[in-house]
Amino acid sequence: MSNASGASSGSSIHRSRGRFYGVPKTCPCGEQIMELISKSNNNPYRRYYRCGYAVARKLANDNHMFKWVDEAHLEEI
Repeated sequence: MSNASGASSGSSIHRSRGRFYGVPKTCPCGEQIMELISKSNNNPYRRYYRCGYAVARKLANDNHMFKWVDEAHLEEI
């Protein structure tokens, strides 16, 4: 019987049923992730991760990575 664990150490992200957990490193499209600050009325000054491709083209409601920083950090714990 082995004591080996399936969990990996360190900061990582994994996907489960279309949702990503943890701090993202890259978007599924392959682009790097940017950390930005929200300027919306609903979430003023809240930090978030976003796909660099989507940011450069000002895309909204797409399939590129978007994740709130605080939620990503909680998933890492």
